[in-house]
Amino acid sequence: VNRDEWAEQSADSPEQWALNAEAWTGTGMLNSAKAIEHAIANVGYRHIDAAAIMQNEKAVGKGIKKAIDSGKVSREDLFVTTKLWHSGYEDPEEALEQSLEKLGLDYIDMYYVHWPNSLFSKAKIPMHEIWQSMESLTWTGKVRSLAVSNFNLTMTADLLTYAHHKPVANQICLNPQCA
Repeated sequence: VNRDEWAEQSADSPEQWALNAEAWTGTGMLNSAKAIEHAIANVGYRHIDAAAIMQNEKAVGKGIKKAIDSGKVSREDLFVTTKLWHSGYEDPEEALEQSLEKLGLDYIDMYYVHWPNSLFSKAKIPMHEIWQSMESLTWTGKVRSLAVSNFNLTMTADLLTYAHHKPVANQICLNPQCA
């Protein structure tokens, strides 16, 4: 059974869903609107994690909308995050607009640089330029805070030398698949 199948199978049991969700590290790995809605409306999840590269933003957005439409939560009750992937380095604002559209939201609570590596992108853009572009997104009101994902100590120290908006988190992926 893959993660989305078990999410659908366990969506009617809050206890089983909570156990399964913990096994898959929260909502970031889910691509099921029903499971996301259930996590928010019935289990109590409030930090909802998405990522462009995980291709889960549409499902997460549908789940959020259904949970809000149920009247059990409001948008203000949720802390929604998503991540800028390498393909968006050239235009972080456009990447954000695509994410917001998929999520069906007007703003993101926290926007990450996801896996800081331009090895996979055509354009080799320095992190200080990417970060400056991301900082400008906070001025639009579409991003409340900025963060990094999988930055090592050297990368973080470098970022802190030029960042006007300091990253509020560094989400690290630690599992055998990332080794």
